[in-house]
Amino acid sequence: MAESDLGDAASHFLGNATPGLRHAPTDATAVLGCPCGIWDCWPLFTRITATPETVTWSAFHQPHRPAWGELAIGPFAFPRPVYENALTHVAHLAEDPLKTLPPPDAPSRVAATA
Repeated sequence: MAESDLGDAASHFLGNATPGLRHAPTDATAVLGCPCGIWDCWPLFTRITATPETVTWSAFHQPHRPAWGELAIGPFAFPRPVYENALTHVAHLAEDPLKTLPPPDAPSRVAATA
């Protein structure tokens, strides 16, 4: 399967992000955005490396906190055929899973411990 057969979102997740979703200094791709819906608001970036056999996510970082450096997660390697299949068969959620979260100013439901 050619990358061009997968469409724009698939191309993005194969490491070919548009300039607005790419962190140019590290050649990383935004893979997670803020729940507010604005990608530039606290994105999570990772370097996506695609070979004919695998797709690897590595070097995770948050650009608004450069002092954090590279985050201690990953790398994650996926067999490319399985990865491409997942990109072409995206699950659509019936509703926003974050919709049921309490508002930020709500009292905590975590019980205090003594």
